This record gives sequence, C-alpha cells and structure tokens, in this order.
Amino acid sequence: MGLAAAYGTIKSHNGIINVYSEEGHGTTFNIYLPVLSKESPSEPVEVNLNKGSETVLIVDDEEGIIRLCERLLKRANYEVRATTNPIEGAGLLQQESFDLLLVDIRMPEMDGFKLIDKARQIQP
Repeated sequence: MGLAAAYGTIKSHNGIINVYSEEGHGTTFNIYLPVLSKESPSEPVEVNLNKGSETVLIVDDEEGIIRLCERLLKRANYEVRATTNPIEGAGLLQQESFDLLLVDIRMPEMDGFKLIDKARQIQP
C-alpha cells in the first residue's frame, strides 16, 4: 500500500501518523488509532457473506494487491481474471463479459479513469 493510501486510511479513522527518519538509521512510522470500545465482544461475531457467482476483472500494477484480491474473491466463489497491465485489461474487456471491474487509479501505461471510460464504451 502506498504511503498516501495509508495516510488517507489512518486519517479517515481519526488517527494520526508520526514519521521519524534519521540518515543511516532508517525510518520509523508510529500509527495511532482511537479506541472504539473499551469492551470487546464476549463471543466472536459470525459474519455470513453471500457467495457470488459473478466474474470480476482486477487491473492493478501491483502483483501483491492482485493476489490478495484474487484470493479473497475466489474464496467467496467469484470467477476472477486479473492483469497488471491496463492495456491488456482493456483487451480482456473486449474479449469477455465482466460483472465488476476493480481498477487501480494510478498506473503507468494508462490511468484507471481512462480504463473505466473504455470499459463503459465496451460494456455499458
């Protein structure tokens, strides 16, 4: 996860992040998040997720994010196609039908907004 995304996530949870860096010694990030509840649930909370059957296309230039998303979606019974190349993703949109497109906004070859616009033209 990029530092900007981490910062945004921490701020959206009313947290703060402190950074200390010393040349030759490295950098330390301290993340502070507010306590939401002093009591923890007495019993584990069970969550029943609906199982999907749709086909999802993931386009992200980071392999790790793709692997994580693939694993989570496949576990929930979704059919998953993925690529690290947005141009290849646009080609997949022309060849196959997808129910959902998960796309990174910042990618080198083509930003996510352009890919979304292409997706809307190909599969409105």
